[in-house]
Amino acid sequence: MDIKNPTTRNYIWTFLRKYKALAITFVTIPLILNVACYFSIPFFNNAGSSAWLSFWGGYLGSTIMAGVTLFVLHKQLEQNQFENQQNRKMQNDLMLYQIGCDNLKLFKEAGNYFCRTFSYNNIAEIVNVFRCNESPIRLIKQEFANSVEAERQSQLYMIAEPTKAYLDLISEQERVISYYNTILLDIEVITSYLNLSSTYIRQNILIDKHSSPILKEIIAKEFQQLNDEKPKVWLDSLLEKRIDAVNPNFLDKTWDLITKIYLDETLRLKTLLQIKGTDK
Repeated sequence: MDIKNPTTRNYIWTFLRKYKALAITFVTIPLILNVACYFSIPFFNNAGSSAWLSFWGGYLGSTIMAGVTLFVLHKQLEQNQFENQQNRKMQNDLMLYQIGCDNLKLFKEAGNYFCRTFSYNNIAEIVNVFRCNESPIRLIKQEFANSVEAERQSQLYMIAEPTKAYLDLISEQERVISYYNTILLDIEVITSYLNLSSTYIRQNILIDKHSSPILKEIIAKEFQQLNDEKPKVWLDSLLEKRIDAVNPNFLDKTWDLITKIYLDETLRLKTLLQIKGTDK
């Protein structure tokens, strides 16, 4: 132990202040005995000088050893307490890290599922089925079911410290769901008139309450082009114009936010345990 070290000196003074009553006792007892002998108080003068010398030697030796032992014990207890705190902190960090990794895995899976569900390719597949003179109603219903499942999965994960990007993602996902479902509903409206007469189409399609404002505008513009002999051709044209109004990149912002959140959360988890290296 380096006594000249300021840290060591501060620790010794802290130790003495903590056990000041004991230190004062060790110092006071020999002073009292010395005063008693000096003023020839009875009983204290009965012992010879050799006896007192032996007493002082034993007393001082015991005092020093007791002080050193107490000091070492105190130091060891503090060290043990510090190590226990560090171990508890490490265990807590490991637990938080594992929970964070599990949540991040759920986040990644849910993000991938979300983007696969609300894909422009799915819309194109439905349109192609209709162009082959088949009803895509089954596919449309499946897409609606997938939409509900994707929304449910996106609510399973939870970021420990929600950031602005995370809140933006929630808002963007809500927009995508609404946008995509509106497209599906419009496609369902158009394809539901397959194999129906031109007369029936004329009587109902303009007032169909399930049509979006975009589809209603398209129908109004194309209504005069409805051919009595080829209503399917008119429906194909209607569907094509509705798809042309769809932004094929409507998922780009969602992808960007998912990527940013994933990278930021991965970095945060690494920082939590002071891990350096590449992503797994």
